[in-house]
Amino acid sequence: MRIGLAVVAGFVVGGATSPLQTVLPGAVNSLANSGAPWVLVAMALVYWTSVTGLTAAGLGFVLLAAEVVGYYAVSILRGFDQSVTYIVFWLVAALVFGTVGGYAAGLMRAGQPSRRLAGLAVPTAVLVGEGAYLATVNPPYGVGAVAVGVLVGAIGVARMGRTARQRLLAPLGMLVLSAIVFGGINAAGAAILAG
Repeated sequence: MRIGLAVVAGFVVGGATSPLQTVLPGAVNSLANSGAPWVLVAMALVYWTSVTGLTAAGLGFVLLAAEVVGYYAVSILRGFDQSVTYIVFWLVAALVFGTVGGYAAGLMRAGQPSRRLAGLAVPTAVLVGEGAYLATVNPPYGVGAVAVGVLVGAIGVARMGRTARQRLLAPLGMLVLSAIVFGGINAAGAAILAG
């Protein structure tokens, strides 16, 4: 039951994004025009369903794909032409980020602090990595996303880190993963601009 509701919620979130892109003002417009909110919604929904492991990874992909489908369905109903290339691009992104995000959400339900910290590294990196990129395009939103990501990571490490090693390695892992996300977003942006 929860999985079905989560898929519907993913579709609704994606569908709501299309009109929000035209009504949200400057500093918060990136909420409806960036990938991090979708990944975080998918992760929260996976966490809510209580699934873990490969089931969580698969569900993360399905939820992010539902967001993509919802977005394009509403955009088409609103009369906007859509490119098959962009649809395929975002479905591939859903496969990558949804699978990783879903698996990470499942890890956050683990009993061991090190596994929960590994799961927490993904939403932290998504916020910090995308925020760093968006700081060059929409500084208020980008800086805000970085700040929220750092805060989420710091609180998570403080609450879940049980040893000095965990408290040292978790932030380093989050920083490295943030750099990977930042690099991936830059590469994807260049690919989109190249056509």
